[in-house]
Amino acid sequence: LYIISMFPVFLSSIKPEKIKRNWSQFNLSPREREVADLLVSGFSYKEIGNQLCISAGTVKTHVLVIYRKTGTNSKIQLSNLYRYS
Repeated sequence: LYIISMFPVFLSSIKPEKIKRNWSQFNLSPREREVADLLVSGFSYKEIGNQLCISAGTVKTHVLVIYRKTGTNSKIQLSNLYRYS
């Protein structure tokens, strides 16, 4: 419950220009960018789903597409790509 109440603070602290720069080269959809940002920030599929009003299964589908588009196979690889791109 505490984590969910912190989402507005977290989401407002993300700078849109940084997100666009980091993910734009991979041709991610706006929803895939949202999922990727929350995923690399350490949130679970269930937490991401609750925040975006989608099921954990839909989050998993988005994550698989994100991995394919970015050429990664794990959350760690995606996080490293985000931090160092």
